[in-house]
Amino acid sequence: MLSGPAADLVQQHTWLPRALILKGHWRLSMEDLLGVGSLALVTAAVRYDPTRGVLFRTYATHRVRGALLDAEAKERGQARLATTPTSLLAEWHGTLPATDEAQQRHDLQATVAAALTQLPPRERFMLYMYFWHEVPVHTVAAALGVTPRRCLQLRATALERLRPLLQGVA
Repeated sequence: MLSGPAADLVQQHTWLPRALILKGHWRLSMEDLLGVGSLALVTAAVRYDPTRGVLFRTYATHRVRGALLDAEAKERGQARLATTPTSLLAEWHGTLPATDEAQQRHDLQATVAAALTQLPPRERFMLYMYFWHEVPVHTVAAALGVTPRRCLQLRATALERLRPLLQGVA
């Protein structure tokens, strides 16, 4: 059970997780998000160091938002396992013939990799990290210096540019 200054901070900021949840669009249920956000708030209260000159509200906002994004990315990561460049191409052009599946997969990945080289560097980096290395969106966004939402926009734009490049494949 929390006591002392940490308990006071949590009690004063119980509204914070809900406020951050209501500002975003999430796939997870409100109950799951509130659980993740509340746990992050408690963790932030325990780890908060007032001598660093940062307001608790600011510190907790970053911790709670980060925990929510991590939970969302984890949820997407499980769904994303089925969304590889090969499966995207198969979805765009129908199923692939089942001749030599390993060779076909290799050829298809080489074709997609070649098409990726024609994309702008930021879009290429986003797709490469997201699909090949399965890096969460918020991590790719941090590497690019953009918000996760902007990173998702880059992904959508890149996929739209990639479609015509792969039109005759498969």
